[in-house]
Amino acid sequence: MPKTSKAKVQNIMLSLRGSVVFPPSGINKEFLNKFNEFIRKQIANTKRRFFIFVGGGFTNDYYQEAAKKVIGRVKADDLDWIGIRATKLNAHLIRTIFRDIAHPVIVEDYDRKPQINGKRIVVCAGWQPGWNTDFDMVLFTKIFPTEFAVSLCKVDYIYDKDPEKFKDAKPLTHINWPDYIDIFGDKREQGREIPFDPIAAKLAQQLRQKAYVVNGSSLDNLANLFDGGNFKGTLIEGRKYEGE
Repeated sequence: MPKTSKAKVQNIMLSLRGSVVFPPSGINKEFLNKFNEFIRKQIANTKRRFFIFVGGGFTNDYYQEAAKKVIGRVKADDLDWIGIRATKLNAHLIRTIFRDIAHPVIVEDYDRKPQINGKRIVVCAGWQPGWNTDFDMVLFTKIFPTEFAVSLCKVDYIYDKDPEKFKDAKPLTHINWPDYIDIFGDKREQGREIPFDPIAAKLAQQLRQKAYVVNGSSLDNLANLFDGGNFKGTLIEGRKYEGE
């Protein structure tokens, strides 16, 4: 009689940027269809568990802009609370897509370990002002250790400087956290979208947690990353890279 595999479930953290789910053109249903198929295939064929941290996207931008137009200046914590509510709406959309196989409750509290009862898809939303979903993802690696903490955004790589401003900007396949913080700063700025949140970067450096930045639109590329193949993206880690 064949032995039943008891391989340990592999935790994978995905920070799914709201700009990928809900860009200015509207909810990206084409991406969501592909993402649905991709995650279900991963669950069926591997021992992986996915924690999906969903950003606010244009839902957030739309409401924040409305508040600014009505009253002019809006306090930072109010803008953050709008963003948190936007993440919850987008997270509920993702949870609904995976309703039949996902943990039924959206995670909104990162102080304690949720009872996920063996579910292999866990959808997570924003929690506190001053944090974004990258930070929540890194914070959760303290509870669910992972090799793969991945920010799914709109760029293929991190560059050594802003490619929209500098034609000689070079894509980076590896960078360490101190150098990343040197390029992007150590503070969040409302309305500025960067590959990995600077507050999350500082926490990842403290925890010695490596992270990847990849373009969320290419799920085949993401599969290559998980499977140890060649992939397009940037690895950020705590030490200096001594390769090529």
